[in-house]
Amino acid sequence: MRVARHETCCALGRFLVRIDVEGLRDARALAAAGRLRACLVIGKMRLPARVRPYGAAYQPGPSPSCVLDIPEVVAGRCSATIWDEDNPSETATLLLSPARMKWESRVLYRTKPKLVARIREGEEDYHPGSYFLRFENYLEEEGGGALWHVRVEWPSSPTGEAVLPEISCLDEHGEQVQSEAITLEYQRNVRLAPFRELDRLLVSLRVEGRGSRFTVLAHDPGNRVPDGFCCMDEHYLPVMRARYWDKVKDACGDDEAYRRWLAGRRPNQVDLAQQTQRSSMLEATFSIIVPCFQSNETYLREMALSVIRQSYPKWELILLDASPELAAVSSVVEELQDERIRYVRLEGNGGIVANTNEGIRRASGSYVAFLDHDDLLEPDALYRYAEAVDVPEQKRPQLLYCDEDSFHADGDYGQPSFKSDLNVDLLYCHNYVTHFLAVERDLVERIGPSGEDVSGAQDYDLTLRALAAGARVHHVARPLYHWRIHAASSNNGNVGSKPYAVEAGRLALQRHLTQRGIAASVENAGDPFTYRVRYELPTPEPLVSVIIPTRDHARLLEACVRSLFETSEYQNIEVLLVENGSVEPETERLYARLLQDHPKRVRVVRWTGEFNYSKIVNYGAAQACGDYLLLLNNDTEVISPDFIPEMLGYLQRPEVGVVGAKLYFPDGLVQHAGIIVGAYDALAHANQLLPQNRPGYLARAVRPGNFSAVTGACQMVRRDVFDAIDGYDESFAVGFNDADFCLRAGRAGFLTTFTPYAELYHREFASRGREAVDEGKLLRWKREQAHFIERWPEFFLLGCDPYSNPNLKRDSAYYALDRQG
Repeated sequence: MRVARHETCCALGRFLVRIDVEGLRDARALAAAGRLRACLVIGKMRLPARVRPYGAAYQPGPSPSCVLDIPEVVAGRCSATIWDEDNPSETATLLLSPARMKWESRVLYRTKPKLVARIREGEEDYHPGSYFLRFENYLEEEGGGALWHVRVEWPSSPTGEAVLPEISCLDEHGEQVQSEAITLEYQRNVRLAPFRELDRLLVSLRVEGRGSRFTVLAHDPGNRVPDGFCCMDEHYLPVMRARYWDKVKDACGDDEAYRRWLAGRRPNQVDLAQQTQRSSMLEATFSIIVPCFQSNETYLREMALSVIRQSYPKWELILLDASPELAAVSSVVEELQDERIRYVRLEGNGGIVANTNEGIRRASGSYVAFLDHDDLLEPDALYRYAEAVDVPEQKRPQLLYCDEDSFHADGDYGQPSFKSDLNVDLLYCHNYVTHFLAVERDLVERIGPSGEDVSGAQDYDLTLRALAAGARVHHVARPLYHWRIHAASSNNGNVGSKPYAVEAGRLALQRHLTQRGIAASVENAGDPFTYRVRYELPTPEPLVSVIIPTRDHARLLEACVRSLFETSEYQNIEVLLVENGSVEPETERLYARLLQDHPKRVRVVRWTGEFNYSKIVNYGAAQACGDYLLLLNNDTEVISPDFIPEMLGYLQRPEVGVVGAKLYFPDGLVQHAGIIVGAYDALAHANQLLPQNRPGYLARAVRPGNFSAVTGACQMVRRDVFDAIDGYDESFAVGFNDADFCLRAGRAGFLTTFTPYAELYHREFASRGREAVDEGKLLRWKREQAHFIERWPEFFLLGCDPYSNPNLKRDSAYYALDRQG
């Protein structure tokens, strides 16, 4: 056998060398079948290499051309050894000079780009015979580090044994680099054409140092499967990083894109004229209250003009001047000469609450709205509100708010806040409603004015008190309010401009909960104007029944149960292991140990029917004694010692029926932080794969809030709610049952709440396997998907998830801007 070397190009951290292999019968066929082997030799080191056919796919023919694929290394000289696996004595050696090959690559890219493309065809396609590695994801960590998700595939063993590789990392010199590989998934006997069966491993790799050039190596200690590799270099890294940012980019990720989006959706003059004509058929009138103190005259004029330019004419603008000596407000009023602007001179500054209450007292409109003296309204803001309240009286909204954004100067809009419909638990964390708040005047008169002690958070206080009074709330999903950013603005992160407002907001929320009869304390959550509610539990502590459906995987189950007793601090629990068809002897031995160690707190109940997750859960619930049920997967492990009290606390509020936790993959990235229903024609875990402390869009990943659904991997529910909606629907045997349960609870009037303060690991797919790689599981999943869509068409055909926003991309787990909508 003889090898002739031709052109070389560099790509993906590798040298790709076009070679002719002569002296073998159909070398390309051997390469296509993975029977033509190679290794790179540097001194005494042997690194993996591969030989594949020249071109994208193997086409039978006489050509001996192949591509030698080796890690791009820094060495004076090295060599590649190539041999026929069927006849190991047939070998050839090719001397290589990395420095010369890099020079040749630069010349080739410039002079023969089509040839480069031909050499690179199929470079990331599966290559049979050895371990085949591919970078799946680049994932940034807190502090600037990164994780790499690497997929490893290899032919399944004929004997069915697992041939798991050792994963290591090499630098450009072929030397070992310190790294940590965490197994995320292992799938055996994956049936994928055109190959019969593959085993697949997904690992999360943390590489020490900040170098951008390294090789990941998969090695079988038993030498049953030849080594494989994949490489990273300084050119491939930016591509992976761009893919990552493009994937996780939310609606605030690109202000220029948002400005284009906004420009395409703002009403034109024809739209505004038509709105003005239709206004005669609408009845609502608005009193817009603007407290003014030491106002910037330019900002105030721009604000007033944005009201004057409203397409809806039935409004009055009440300007309450607490610093008349500056004459800024009076000058603007005199200049604009609009009879709908009411100037109120205040004798001294009574404070924001007193000034606002004076405006409410003078209001004559059917709705009272609040506008800051330096912000702007879209010209159709009042029309959209008047349109929203033009419904029968019994359904008429009593409190309205809209989406908003921020701006530095005219036209310089960005950082859009696309809000969800009413989200009580998010509101209990911070005032996400904010602008443009409008409240029915009759309701304001009924609940009374805000007190001085909530100065700076009077809008938050009013919203909470309206909610406590049973106000009907409506969210107008359009960015109608522009919040000006300047040096003294609280929107600029300037807490020092309103230090009293943080405590005022905490007090308003504490008072609201107390008036509702909810035993809880409110504390600052760390970020400005955010709060954490800690709910008091009944005395004595209620019994929580932890229901764990399980089948084999004794090591996973043992870690789960031990974490409940050793990490969790909550004592009054019973653990029901719902055994369903285990066959491994170790499972029964584990049951015996757990029953011996915890005779009064662990029970094993046995389900003997066909596998149906919903039936198994319902069976376990029927055996449970607690008033609270914690549904828990056997592949979870407790992180937060207080996760049970944290989840249990929310269920002390009568309107909350289901609570979900924040779950992490074994590498610490987010696995679950709430579910978006309707995404990808199914479900999406919001903010999945973000680092633990990354807030996500509008901080939804790190703040409590309501979602349409939370995962059943860790789901707590009150027994009375579970019984009231007849538990899990048994027509969903495997998939969608947890989301369906939450949606049915919502239909019955109960909220589903996500809390980031209850944290667990979740080794997703470790016990059940992934549907996409199993034809039978995939078919069943598709049937259940169709059933789910048919039952809940409002999420798929008629609208979007109410805890998302119609302006956001439906098929995004990260709340991306819907540029097509």
